[in-house]
Amino acid sequence: MPGEATGRHPEPGGQRPATGIEKDEVEVKAHAEGVDACAARQQQARTGALAPQAGEAEQAGAVALGDGDLAAENPAPGKRAKAACAGCTSHALPKGGVPRSLPTRQAWVYALKMAAQPRVAIFGPSPLLSITVESLTAQGGDDIHVHPAGQGVWVGRMAAELGTDPVLCGFCGGESGIVLRRLLEQLPIELRLVETSEGSGAYIHDRRDGERRPVAQSAAMPPSRHEIDDLFSITCAAALDADVLALCGPYPGEALPLEIYGALVTDVRANGTPVLVDLSPPRLNSALEGKPELVKINDWELAAFISGPVDTEARMRAAVEKLLEAGAQAVIITRAEEPALVVRGDEAWELTPPRFERGSREGCGDSMMGALAASMAAGLSWEQTLRTGAAAGAANFLRHGLGSGARGVVEDLASKVKLRKLP
Repeated sequence: MPGEATGRHPEPGGQRPATGIEKDEVEVKAHAEGVDACAARQQQARTGALAPQAGEAEQAGAVALGDGDLAAENPAPGKRAKAACAGCTSHALPKGGVPRSLPTRQAWVYALKMAAQPRVAIFGPSPLLSITVESLTAQGGDDIHVHPAGQGVWVGRMAAELGTDPVLCGFCGGESGIVLRRLLEQLPIELRLVETSEGSGAYIHDRRDGERRPVAQSAAMPPSRHEIDDLFSITCAAALDADVLALCGPYPGEALPLEIYGALVTDVRANGTPVLVDLSPPRLNSALEGKPELVKINDWELAAFISGPVDTEARMRAAVEKLLEAGAQAVIITRAEEPALVVRGDEAWELTPPRFERGSREGCGDSMMGALAASMAAGLSWEQTLRTGAAAGAANFLRHGLGSGARGVVEDLASKVKLRKLP
């Protein structure tokens, strides 16, 4: 499954070292290992999500009473009711908003809103069936992994790991879809799938020698007009009952009409739900018409957007300005081993995650996307959202699985992320 953009500028030496936050252009080749950790938590009640640090309780919707109890709010019409943490003493809040017993690391990610969990709607039209063969032992034998895969799945897995309720909207059908649906049902993700007459995409990879080698792959055929209409309406409905919508791309890229992306962003934002976008051109161009709150792409996708190089700081900033002019309200550009560039309005930051020399960069961008969506849904500040996103990408880098990484690891790494304001 080759990457879509071909306008990436050359790097010195012709190669790039691995990075903890870039979405690799061939990441859809990697399989979603590590599902067992998420599946094991499927039947457990998830208690709390990422939330603001001290002093931001009101922004998150929590009400701290004088005696330290959480009061249930009266929900506005059309909004989900927020439940109080009844009878719980460990979550009692002092006036400052954070339990005094929590250490600093836990305090800034503590779920001040002990209420209905933040909800993340995900437009992930192309879930995939992944089969990967690995070596069982050094002496021989095969270890076969069968998992759900695809950008929307990986975004959803990280969003769930960070304590939100993800809702995945996508297509599923055919023989591969029968297996894929059962695997998706094992994840802590609500499914809103449109049954298609054609089979879902699937791939088989051989990684017994340590390198990922494609053996076979089958892309889904384009859905019918009625199936597209069903997915569009299902996604809009899910997004209007969510705190944020994450917009992911299809596989293959041309599977859906371009206008669907701009229409989704426009309609969802018109009803008050913010939208995050992780798309390649020309789908990105369509989505920008709806003026999304945040666009996350990598540098080669940015180069494709402007049809030119972005190999210097000046060219990079000029290209980002074009994204902002086209409709993006904020932009995150990941740049392989280089710090990510973040721009919002007239402000810019350099975002640097902890650096690791060995790991797997496939899926890091999708883990970052899932963490950004979860953080925004939970009401974290802008700076905390950026740190959490970068930390999730770095956590994924340490694993073989895509969209994976333990919440505790993400929280630990978030304190190591460097965020520097640029002039």
